[in-house]
Amino acid sequence: MKNTVIQTKTYSVISAVYNVAPYLDDYFKSLTKQTLDFEKHIYLILVDDGSTDASAEIIQTWQQKYPDNIHYIKKENGGQSSARNLGIQHLKTPWVTFIDPDDFIDKNYFQEVDETINAHRENDLALISCHIQYYFEQYRLYLNRHPLKKCFKDEESPSIIQELTEQIQLSASTAIFKTELIKTLHLKFDTNIKPNFEDAHFVNSYLIAYADKSIFFLKSAIYYYRRRKSKNSTIDTAWSKKELFDDVLRLGCQDLFIQAKQKYGYVPVFVQRAVLYHLAWYYRNLMNHNEQIVFLSKEEQARFHTLLQELFQEIDIKTIEDFDFANIGFFEKYAWSIRYKKTPLAYQTVFILKNKKYLMLSYYAHKQEDIEISIDNVPVTPIVELKQAHSFVNTLFINEYYAQIPIKSQDTSLRIQINKQPTYLRSGKMEVKDTLKIAEIQSDKIKRVKQTLHNLARKLLLG
Repeated sequence: MKNTVIQTKTYSVISAVYNVAPYLDDYFKSLTKQTLDFEKHIYLILVDDGSTDASAEIIQTWQQKYPDNIHYIKKENGGQSSARNLGIQHLKTPWVTFIDPDDFIDKNYFQEVDETINAHRENDLALISCHIQYYFEQYRLYLNRHPLKKCFKDEESPSIIQELTEQIQLSASTAIFKTELIKTLHLKFDTNIKPNFEDAHFVNSYLIAYADKSIFFLKSAIYYYRRRKSKNSTIDTAWSKKELFDDVLRLGCQDLFIQAKQKYGYVPVFVQRAVLYHLAWYYRNLMNHNEQIVFLSKEEQARFHTLLQELFQEIDIKTIEDFDFANIGFFEKYAWSIRYKKTPLAYQTVFILKNKKYLMLSYYAHKQEDIEISIDNVPVTPIVELKQAHSFVNTLFINEYYAQIPIKSQDTSLRIQINKQPTYLRSGKMEVKDTLKIAEIQSDKIKRVKQTLHNLARKLLLG
C-alpha cells in the first residue's frame, strides 16, 4: 500500500543523515511547508548513516506526523555516498534530489521547480539546477554570495548540456534529476571519492551521459547552504585530508575526463570548467601557505603536482582564459597557462595604484619581461624595481614584479606594453588597453581600506 502512495508523488528527497540533530527541525519545516503540497507531491527518504545523537528520534517524530511521506532507513556508518546509494534503491518517483539535512530550502522551491518542468516538457529536461545561497548560522544572516551565483541569470531558458560554455553544476543537493535516467545509467555515488567532489563526479557523470538533453538553471528556486557556527562540516575539515590531494583528483577529476573522451572523443567545456572550479580552490587556499600541507610527505607533494599537470593537459587555454569563478583572476590564469600549458595568454595585465608622489606598477611572469613605460609618449625608466616569488606547495608558482615611477602631473596619460603584446592596465575595477589617464588611477589608500573591510567581513563570516 505504501508503495502505491509513493508512486503518486512527483519528487523524492534523499538525505544522508549523520549526527545533524540540531538542524533537522529546520530541514523538515522547510520541506513540509512548501507551497507545492508536501503530502501530495514530495517523498523523503532519510538514510541514517549510524548517527549517535538524537537524529533518529527527531526523524521518527516527524515520520509519525507524515507516515506516507517519510521513509526512514537505519544503516551502519559508511559515509554520505553509501547512504545516498542506499536511498537510490528505494526511488519510485519521477524526479529526485539530494538535499543535505543540515541545509534547508525556500518555501517556493518545489513550486518553482514543478512549474518549470511542466512549462518545458518539450525541451527534454534532464536536470534542474537550483540557486544556492549562504545562511550564516552564527549571525542568522542570508547572503547571495556563493561563487556560482553568476550561473543564474534573469533571463532563464533551457540549455543543451553539451553546449554549456559558461554555467556549471557541481552539487547533487541543488540538482533535480530524472530518476529514470539515473536508473538507466545505473549511476551511483563513488564511495572512494572523499572528502569532497563526490557530488561533482556524480552530477557530471550524469551530464556527460545525457549531454544531448537540456538543463535549466532556475534562479527562483533557492537552496540555503548552512555555514555552521562550529565549522565542523565536511567542507570545513577537508583540507586536512590526504585523500584530497590524490584520490579526489584521480577518481574524481581524471575519471570525468576519461568518461568524456570515451563518449565524445574530447572533453566538453562544461566538464573542463567543473574540474577547473575544483582545482581553483587549491590555489586560493594554499598559495604562499606551505605550512598548510606539512602533513603531506615529499613524495605525496610530488604526486599531487604530477596529477595537477596531467589534469591541466585536458583543460584548454581558452577555458583558462574565460574562467570567472572562485575569485580567480589574471594572477592564477597567467601562471596556469605558463606552468601547465607552456603557452602564455595572448595578453598581459599590469596592476596600477598611486600615492601622492608615485605610481606603483605590478605584473606577473616567470621571468622579468620587456616592459615599455611612457607618460604622454615620453619613455620613463622606473626608479624602483622589485621581485616577489609566489609559491604553491613548496614550488615556485610565479613571480610578481614591481616598479615605481614618479608622478609629475595628474593630467597626463600612462602607456605600458609588455613584450609588445596587448597589455591591459587595471586599477581597482577599471581596466583599459595600453593607455590610462593618471587621474583615473585608484589610490593605494582606497585599496587598503577596501581590503581591510573585506578581510574583516571574511573573518566574521568564515573565520
